Amino acid sequence: MRHYLLYIVVILLNFALTLSSYGQTGRQRTFVTESQPDSPLLIKDLSAIILLPNKYRSSLGLGGAFYVENISKKKIKQYTIYKPAEKDLGSKNDRDSQAYITDLLPGELFLHRLRETVEGDSLIFRVKEVEFADGTKWTAKAFNAAKAKNSARITATAQKIEKNTKPKKIITREWGVPIFNDGVFKVINAEPQIIEGITVQTKLHQLKSERIDEIEDCHKSAEELEKINSEMPDEIIDDDEYYTIEKFTTYEINGRTFAFEVPYMEIETETEYIRGNGSQLIYVDEDGSGFFKKRCGTAWLEPLPEWVKFQAGK
Repeated sequence: MRHYLLYIVVILLNFALTLSSYGQTGRQRTFVTESQPDSPLLIKDLSAIILLPNKYRSSLGLGGAFYVENISKKKIKQYTIYKPAEKDLGSKNDRDSQAYITDLLPGELFLHRLRETVEGDSLIFRVKEVEFADGTKWTAKAFNAAKAKNSARITATAQKIEKNTKPKKIITREWGVPIFNDGVFKVINAEPQIIEGITVQTKLHQLKSERIDEIEDCHKSAEELEKINSEMPDEIIDDDEYYTIEKFTTYEINGRTFAFEVPYMEIETETEYIRGNGSQLIYVDEDGSGFFKKRCGTAWLEPLPEWVKFQAGK
């Protein structure tokens, strides 16, 4: 009996030492963004958490996010983010650079999501190069390691992700006002587009990452989806993903909105990492009633509704 109790004590001590090791080497990590006053892009709202091991992950993970905002007056076609480990500060190694191709309008924000294994040094994020839509480029000045080290730090600590307990949001095939409309924090006038010879105004609406649990497809209603889910065993229902909408575009004619273009992405619940390239939905007011229906079988606005063509001719 005495040997058995000693064996238990040894196991508990080993477990405590393991937790202590996590606390010292992996349960937190720091991040820095290097300020560059002349940069056309601003890195902001950086946040991150350390994800504890679970049945899907044997080691500590990192989930995080930050925004880049186009603070210039020109559209940005492509930019490069550099994120060296602190031990590599000032080196000329570009292996930690990554280019992002995007049409980023003046004033528009883009949300970057992080997912990686927790190990080693802190990271420092900086904008390295920006290419504008007109072909001109901006390049960052020499890396100032001392200045970066003295910047304010964001610390990621270990925590578990709580299961979503909010009421489910479902985008149905037909609606009058979109359920994500109340999350808009910025509206940007985009370039007019010519569709079937008619000039229409476009506006970009930005959201603070609206979570959507279901998107009704063209073949199943929200009620059918709910019935399918209720009849499936719990272990089969996939609760480890959701969709996110961070922006949408409206199309207008003479001040009246006649269509919504809604891009969405599939997100992993625990790490909030993008699982795929996503897709987009098109909702059109086909008869001028103010009621929008999802266009099935196409992801574009042609043909334009007859009432839109009539409005354009006024």
